[in-house]
Amino acid sequence: MALRDNSPAVKAALKKSVSNFLTEAGGEIVSQIVDNSRNRADTRQTTNSYRYQIEEESTEQTVYIGSDLMNAVYEEFGTGEFALKGNGKKGGWWIPVGNGEGQISLKSVKRYVSKYNRQWAAYRYASGEITTGKEIRQTKKRGALVAVFTHGKKPNQPMQRAYDEKKDQIQQKMQDILKTEME
Repeated sequence: MALRDNSPAVKAALKKSVSNFLTEAGGEIVSQIVDNSRNRADTRQTTNSYRYQIEEESTEQTVYIGSDLMNAVYEEFGTGEFALKGNGKKGGWWIPVGNGEGQISLKSVKRYVSKYNRQWAAYRYASGEITTGKEIRQTKKRGALVAVFTHGKKPNQPMQRAYDEKKDQIQQKMQDILKTEME
């Protein structure tokens, strides 16, 4: 009687199964993150930035899911008075308007100003909505809109909610894939 070693074939099949599972799980969670994200024009860049990546070491495979945009951190954990663990800045602060680091784009400013406050006319002037009239004379007198005031951003937690919503389904899928591949 001869002993046949099938361990290389079993290890290869197992590695392939895990890789297939991680690819499917990563795609599934990213899809759910997109569904859970705020669907506003100013956060769409963040929504579309979520990705997954699989890294393989000699005996280990890992899927990493996330975004490289700073706003994704704010979306997940909140800021200021709304920070998830209550450890954010209190009392509010001014955010400079612009397109650089630490600034808010003019496109996003509309959420921070109301039609009834004096920043509204400055916003409408800066965005090109209005060019003449009493509001513009006042805006020119006060200066262009250079900053908006905020108390922070409420957390939306698209990643945590995606994980919570898909956890059981993904665990079942792993069992199914391993069972199918190992037969």
